[in-house]
Amino acid sequence: MSLCKVVAIFDSFNENHFFRGAIMRINSVKLATATAVYVAAVWVLCSVAIVVAPDALRTISGAMVHLNLSQWAWDMGLDTFVVGLLAWTLFSWVTVWSIVTVYQRLLGGSTYE
Repeated sequence: MSLCKVVAIFDSFNENHFFRGAIMRINSVKLATATAVYVAAVWVLCSVAIVVAPDALRTISGAMVHLNLSQWAWDMGLDTFVVGLLAWTLFSWVTVWSIVTVYQRLLGGSTYE
């Protein structure tokens, strides 16, 4: 089957089944909240991993940012855990909400649908 036939079949399928001027609307609050919950869960899992295997996580973290972190120490107290959890959760919520809001405005629609 040639590429032209595949494109023609796909175009025909799109015209007959989908996409007839459909614009995808996203609920900015729900997507931001889902993202924030996910980021909070990742923060908790990473914090537990640091407590369980600090040397391995230091090596992995150093490799991720191309640094030698072998001389660095983790500061994983309850205060840093809570501040980090709140900061990353809030930052992710605001970021996703902002992106969806701009997306909706570019479409000419409401930010909450």
